[in-house]
Amino acid sequence: MSKVLVSYLRHEKALKKYLYRFFSRPQDVDDIAQEAFIKVFATEARTEVRYPKPLLFRAAKHAALTELSKKTSKDFDYMEEVGESREFVEEKNCSAEEVLDSRRKLAALSVAISELPPVCRKVFILRKIEALPIKEIAARLKISVSSVEKHGAVGLVKCSRRMCELGYDPQEFGATTRKARDVIKKEYSDGE
Repeated sequence: MSKVLVSYLRHEKALKKYLYRFFSRPQDVDDIAQEAFIKVFATEARTEVRYPKPLLFRAAKHAALTELSKKTSKDFDYMEEVGESREFVEEKNCSAEEVLDSRRKLAALSVAISELPPVCRKVFILRKIEALPIKEIAARLKISVSSVEKHGAVGLVKCSRRMCELGYDPQEFGATTRKARDVIKKEYSDGE
């Protein structure tokens, strides 16, 4: 099993307690914790992660500060547009069931990806989560384009089957990988 997944599950409460320094809404804390996990899990696919706990906390801090800076600039832009209006709409928090379900999906996806053969896992993460072009993956891993395509297809089939075995609909699996990819893209576009 993935060192990052084990560390995340073991230190999830401490990580979220740490993130409450930055956010007051549980939904924000959960989102940033998951974003940090996905980022570090993707890193583990590219290189060995010897100390996952400090890396998770660093990624969480970076994601939290990035999110806060975005929210601050959005708040100022919104306040200028609103002017004197005092009406604000509050978002309702996620239920405990929704939070638990999202944690389970993330853990199931992590298990499915961690069970892939090493090259297949690297290709899958680079293609499906980081959304790199096939040619770039081939060059980075020093394998042929057709090998990248084969590994990507095998990874998708195996992960879909494993997600089904774990009780998830394959269409949810696609949405989960897209969400992971969106999180990674957002991180890279923020200057990393």
